[in-house]
Amino acid sequence: MEVHHPHPPSHKKKWSEYIIEFIMLFTAVFLGFIAENIREHVGEQNRAKEFSASLVQDLQSDIIEINNQTKTIGFYIAVADSLLKLSKTKLEGRNASQFSFYSRFTYWTEHVSWNRSTFEQIKNSGSLRYFTNVDLMKKLLEYNAIVNNINS
Repeated sequence: MEVHHPHPPSHKKKWSEYIIEFIMLFTAVFLGFIAENIREHVGEQNRAKEFSASLVQDLQSDIIEINNQTKTIGFYIAVADSLLKLSKTKLEGRNASQFSFYSRFTYWTEHVSWNRSTFEQIKNSGSLRYFTNVDLMKKLLEYNAIVNNINS
C-alpha cells in the first residue's frame, strides 16, 4: 500500500499552516474534553436518579419494618402491663399460671433489620456528591446516625 503525501518531502510549511494545524488540534482536543465532561455529567445524573429510587425503596422497607416493630412493641407493652398487674397479687393458682404465661414473652426480642445497602454503597463509593440538595444530605446523614445509635 502506498502512502500518499500531499506535499513532497522537501516542502517547507509556512507559519500560517503551523498555526492552523495547532488551532485545529487544540479545538479537537478541547471539544473532546467538553464532550467527555458532558457525557460524564449525564452519567452521574442517571446514577443519582438510580440511587435516589433505590434509596426510596430502602426507606419504604424501613418504614414497613418500623410499623411491624411498633405493633410488636405494643404487644410487649400489654404483656408488661399484665405482668405488672399480676406482680401486685399473690402468685398462686391462676395468677401464677398467667404470670408464667406472660413472662415467657419477655424473652422474645426482635431485631430491626434496617435496609441500608444503598446508603452504604453511596457513602463508600463517594457518590454522595451526586446529591446537591444540602437539606436532603443532612437528613440522610441524621437518619444514618439514628440507625447507628439504635443498632448500638
